[in-house]
Amino acid sequence: MGVRTNLLAITPLAAETATCAADGQDLPGMLNFGAEKVADAIQVLNAIADFLPAGSNLTAINTAITALT
Repeated sequence: MGVRTNLLAITPLAAETATCAADGQDLPGMLNFGAEKVADAIQVLNAIADFLPAGSNLTAINTAITALT
């Protein structure tokens, strides 16, 4: 699994959610926000990959995309 998939798979426990809420934070919302930011990064990397010729840079970008997905 990649980073985004892992973030989306996290289901906070009621106690964790309550602790965050008591501190004025939205734990499920923060997890979704984090997953959205990773999705944004994937989109940018895909756009970069569209312009790279075959080679080590394209391989590195594709490896990063796979890790984030």
